[in-house]
Amino acid sequence: TFRFAKCECTSILNTRMSRRKFVFSRDVLTLLREDVGDEVLEHLLTLYRDELTEQHDTLTTYPDRLDSKGVRDILHILKNTSQLYGVTSLQIFTSDLYQKNLIEPADIEALKKNIRDTLAAFPSNQELE
Repeated sequence: TFRFAKCECTSILNTRMSRRKFVFSRDVLTLLREDVGDEVLEHLLTLYRDELTEQHDTLTTYPDRLDSKGVRDILHILKNTSQLYGVTSLQIFTSDLYQKNLIEPADIEALKKNIRDTLAAFPSNQELE
């Protein structure tokens, strides 16, 4: 069971995290940790990182093979998983892009950059302790 109440957490995450760009919601990760435990949270974050990498690779490797439905499928997946982990910037971006009638190559490039930025800011296991 997941709780969505506002969390008043101060520092469950390592203080080093405050010195770098943190795109993941600390409150959401804290609630997930409380609900599922450390091992499951680490596993879930690994799955999310793998999903981001896979979708980025698909957008990069097969851009000509992706039709509008394929791109929208990727956006739908990223929108929902980003919301689950409190990655608001990617969630809002994918949600807005999903609503567009026509997705252009520049939109895909911006999406790939947003994914790369999220991966670069990914918390390490040590930083989550």
